[in-house]
Amino acid sequence: YRYFWQKGIPVDVVDSTYAFSGYRLVITPMLYLFRAGIQEKLRAFVRAGGTLVTTCFTGVVDANDLCFLGEDTPEKLSDVLGLWVEEIDSLYDGERNHMTWQGETYPLRQLCEVVHPTTCEVLAQYASDFYAGMPALTRNAFGQGQAYRVCAMADEAFYAAFYEQLAQQLRLARAMVTDVPKGVSVTWRQQGTEKRIFVQNFLEQPASLTLDQSYRDLLTGEICMGYLSVAGYGFRVLTPVANA
Repeated sequence: YRYFWQKGIPVDVVDSTYAFSGYRLVITPMLYLFRAGIQEKLRAFVRAGGTLVTTCFTGVVDANDLCFLGEDTPEKLSDVLGLWVEEIDSLYDGERNHMTWQGETYPLRQLCEVVHPTTCEVLAQYASDFYAGMPALTRNAFGQGQAYRVCAMADEAFYAAFYEQLAQQLRLARAMVTDVPKGVSVTWRQQGTEKRIFVQNFLEQPASLTLDQSYRDLLTGEICMGYLSVAGYGFRVLTPVANA
């Protein structure tokens, strides 16, 4: 969630009863319990062209907290993910494994799944321990879409790089194209062609960000160009000049 918040990409936090149609990306972090019907909803979402990201410790039990019988089964979305899970390794505090993805090495902690590919593409592998060389990150083509499995718990640097790539591939909309300073939130609401951007500063000191176009401050009427300054614990409400 942190990556999307820092980039001004809106996120809906929903439960498994919600409709997934209309989304480009669905992320199910550690969805341990599968309610009845969630498998088919996720399967239909990916088949229709959606991108699904699952993590370790997902799809372990059913709605009654009973483990699924068998690993390579549709109940555990093995067909969508193109893999099955043999075991999960629990690391001690301070213990780390590693994976290398796109030339960068990232530490892995706490939980590391031992998985077996069936149809998926292996994007990264574990560097050490008895499962060294086994998949740590996978992608599987299913229908018109794709499903990723992050097989271990990674640090923030990996998620930032991983979701940045997905955001570019899927052309996820942002409130504005700019680097959002730490402690600042940039979100928006839109009805028709009318777009309202909310810039909130949660820090005591003032913050500034570079603007990608001209905006009108709806509270003051000021035209903002080049950069925007936001007072400590302050906020601005903007609209693109074309919408003003």
